[in-house]
Formats: sequence, C-alpha cells, structure tokens
Amino acid sequence: PDRYCPNTNTNGRIVTSKYGVGGARGEAQQGFPHIMKFSLPMLYRSRAYGLTEEKARLKTLLSLIAHVDDTCILHRGGTEALMFAKKQAAYFLTKDNLECINTLDEEFIRRNISPGGSADLLAATLFLDKIHALKAVDEVQKYELIK
Repeated sequence: PDRYCPNTNTNGRIVTSKYGVGGARGEAQQGFPHIMKFSLPMLYRSRAYGLTEEKARLKTLLSLIAHVDDTCILHRGGTEALMFAKKQAAYFLTKDNLECINTLDEEFIRRNISPGGSADLLAATLFLDKIHALKAVDEVQKYELIK
C-alpha cells in the first residue's frame, strides 16, 4: 500500500471493489504483468514483422485491450462492455490489415467504451521501450570507447 496515496473514492477504486479487479494499483503492485507478458512482446514482434511504428503501436494497444480488465471500460459499461472490447480486440489482432481498426473505434464510440487503462499501459510500454533503446545505445557507445 502507498501510505501517501489520498484515501478518496475514485472511479478506479469503486470499480476495483465492485468488480474485483486489480486496476492500476494492482497492476503496479504486481510489477506490470500485462506490459511484460503482452504489450512489450507484441511491440517487438510487430516491429520484427515489419509493421510501421504506428501499426506496431496499434497492435500493442489491441493486445492490452484483449487482456486487461480495464477499469475505464468497466466504469462506463460494466462487464458486458469489457467482454465486448476484449473479444473485438482479440479478433482485430488476427487481422493483417489494421485499416479496419476504424470500425472498432466507431463501435467503441457508439457504445461509450473508452479503454483508458489500456492506453495508460501503452504509454508505460512505450516509455519502457524508449529506456531499453537508450540503454542499448549507451552500451554500444561504451563498447566503441573500449575499442
């Protein structure tokens, strides 16, 4: 527990209690398992497959939506919305052509679904990816100095 975290009833706290999910706090306390198991591997695989950076990031977001119990989705639409989002994201992950992602976006808007928790985890994924890339550059520079 974070003793400095204010004890206020936020939407996240209400949803985690109501639906028995971990939410952002649970994700952090567990060491961000969805980033380590799903989003970082998907980002790296998508790049290795030759996707553009934008499409690699879209695939990464879809992998998070497909696996995370997103409290933003739960808050707006309950378990029905969460199951719909997960199922649709998993389906779109199988598609090579991500141009159809607009269809999913339109359906999310129509149903008032906002995968904000997944988007936050995407941001954290990209942050970790950037740190990894900078670390790799630093290692190369150290190696060049030794030569």
